[in-house]
Amino acid sequence: RTYRTRKDQYAKSLENEVARLRTIETNLVRETQRLRATVQTLGNCLADYGIDVPTGLGGDEGVSEPDASFAGHHPSGSSHRGKVTQLDVSPHRDGPPVLPRRNAPSGALQVPAIPVTSRHGSARLGDLDPTTVGMEFVLALEAPCLDHIHGDPDNQHQPSGHALTISAHLLFLSPQSPSPPDARTLNEACGRAPASILSRLLTLSTNLALEDEVTPVQAWNHIRCQPHFGGLEVDRLRSLTKKLGEAVKCHGFGTVFKGKVFEKLVREALLDGRSF
Repeated sequence: RTYRTRKDQYAKSLENEVARLRTIETNLVRETQRLRATVQTLGNCLADYGIDVPTGLGGDEGVSEPDASFAGHHPSGSSHRGKVTQLDVSPHRDGPPVLPRRNAPSGALQVPAIPVTSRHGSARLGDLDPTTVGMEFVLALEAPCLDHIHGDPDNQHQPSGHALTISAHLLFLSPQSPSPPDARTLNEACGRAPASILSRLLTLSTNLALEDEVTPVQAWNHIRCQPHFGGLEVDRLRSLTKKLGEAVKCHGFGTVFKGKVFEKLVREALLDGRSF
């Protein structure tokens, strides 16, 4: 019993340290983005007065960007990195589904504003930012954990088991969030979090090794690696998300679903019955 208590305390301290370091990194990225904007403004002022801008001033060297391994690609091979958009892949209760705005400030994920169905036809994933679409996909599948994501309130010394979920990180950035948290709180936190931090979290989460189960992040990683990813319709992804949401289970460490179930649903929803 003493050993288990020590183990729980150690795991809890690790969770707290992970959250603390992630917050520090988030704040550093925000400050870096602010300084970049300031340097760019000063450089423009110098140019307006005919003063040569020193070499390297206002450059991108040393600036954190979304992890390259998470950047998506069009079928033609061009990268999406740097384009900030948002896709709501969760089921809609009020109003039509929406697509993201493209003209959003750099470095943050934005609230959607444009209907999906338009005169241009059904939107495709190749037109959207893969990091943001992935965030929406993962958050939708982690939603069943929101009522217990902070662990047992009567046993604060025990680890929550959800420190490696995207939802837990976003909620840590919102200390005033309600308990239990809701989807609106996550959306607001997502809008304040630098895209580079979120991209890195998604990439790191793919290192989790499970025998016959798949995490939401691993599921997204597999989907985005499909050769025809850019040509997939948004409606297909939304349909897949809804079906996966009905199959997820939480064993105390975040939502997962059976690997065979995932393969079957992906094959039916995205690949028209074809094999991976």
